[in-house]
Amino acid sequence: MKFKNDQERLAALKQRIQEELRHCEQHYRPQICQLKNDPTGYQRLEAEIIRMVSAEPIPIATAIALLETELEHSPNFNSLPDDEA
Repeated sequence: MKFKNDQERLAALKQRIQEELRHCEQHYRPQICQLKNDPTGYQRLEAEIIRMVSAEPIPIATAIALLETELEHSPNFNSLPDDEA
């Protein structure tokens, strides 16, 4: 898939993240599933997933699994980096 610009690339990435999070299974990803249902939590998850997949060539599902692990060990979501926008 070719993109005309970075905004299109970001929009496509956000769409793929949304699709992955839509299939969240409470049994396997309780922290992620809980956060995705809160508008602020979803924005923070999305921003962190974008940061992770931009920093390293990892699949979105892998980034979500890594975030779940981090949240299990440190359930305070405020421990994730804030957006600096």
